[in-house]
Amino acid sequence: MIPSQIKVAWITSVLGVDGDLLYTAPALIASAEKFKSLRVFTGEFAGTSEAFGIDIVRCNSLKLYRNERRVRRGHTHYGYGLRLAPPSLIRELIRYQPDLLIIDEYNIFTLYSILYRTFWRPQARILITMETKPRFPEGPVLGRARTLFRRLLVRHANAILTNNAEGRQYLTDVLGVPDHLIVSEPYLVSDLSTVVVRADPNIRRTREHNGDRPIRFVYVGQLIPRKGLSYALTACARLLPRYAGRFIYQIVGDGPLRFELEELASDLNLGEHIQFLGRQAYERICDVYSQADVLLFPTLADYRSLVPFEALSLGLPILASVHDGGISETVQHGRNGFAFDPRNTEQLVACMQQFLEDPGLVSEFSAVSVGLAKSYTLPGSIDVLLKACQLAFGET
Repeated sequence: MIPSQIKVAWITSVLGVDGDLLYTAPALIASAEKFKSLRVFTGEFAGTSEAFGIDIVRCNSLKLYRNERRVRRGHTHYGYGLRLAPPSLIRELIRYQPDLLIIDEYNIFTLYSILYRTFWRPQARILITMETKPRFPEGPVLGRARTLFRRLLVRHANAILTNNAEGRQYLTDVLGVPDHLIVSEPYLVSDLSTVVVRADPNIRRTREHNGDRPIRFVYVGQLIPRKGLSYALTACARLLPRYAGRFIYQIVGDGPLRFELEELASDLNLGEHIQFLGRQAYERICDVYSQADVLLFPTLADYRSLVPFEALSLGLPILASVHDGGISETVQHGRNGFAFDPRNTEQLVACMQQFLEDPGLVSEFSAVSVGLAKSYTLPGSIDVLLKACQLAFGET
């Protein structure tokens, strides 16, 4: 058993979004309860550490690509870019002298952490976390360079933690990591049933629908081209006039594409079938999901989105894109939802029709989602993290 008093450095290039830790907050708070001397080192954080009761150290970094949350991008893939950072992280680590370094993914901070361990504290242990298998083409030159860089980094890890089987296969087959150094269990989740304190003890519940009201589909996320919402709106239009008045698609979030999406909804004569609810505070997202029947998530490219995990944690059936890296974890096709390709409009229409023709599927699929959600709880993710930490120290 790892002593709770060991010094732990949690190292991530970016922490939260615009000063809000979002789903990271409960994970860090729970980790701080396990490790009394937890300190977070990051290159980008706009908030204040006092708000979360966690010691956060900012290290200089410079991001050489535009933020798609603020700037309209013309393509539908993750933007290529580079994060530069002077080696100030090494200086901060020397001051702190951590026994365990938990490093998020592969970047310049990962390299600095390895240099710190190599030259200043060889007895320190390194745990690298990797969400899942990279899913996007990087080109022959850049892709090869990144693969070689990752292979170099993983050689210095005492353990590597990834969320699913795809991640494990990538580590062994592509990066050459010995299988016994890998833990492949879900450590990154967004469990809204424990994030928001509510009076309702049955917030994770089976949804009910008897066909007496419209089916409420919901989307949560950024309004950018990569999220595929224009394809979802086109599918909604194909449902008319046959299913007029029998469905609503609530779009929660904001972004540079909002005006164009509103215009598209108007041009398609979708009227009250589409509701743009704008950006909601993370603490209130729980209410949005609670009032919905089905998550409709049409992304064109996501590494491993946590939105379906949020919906799963509250028992929603899920219609999710095959282009989401976490779909193997959140969707059991035909049991709690359907996987679809957003660019195949007829396929998406057929998936939505399943619920419109048989509203009882909401209850049936919801019950399966409630069961699946038990594998993606915050306490479970902390247990997985601790398991990986123990492996880093040579304990099993």
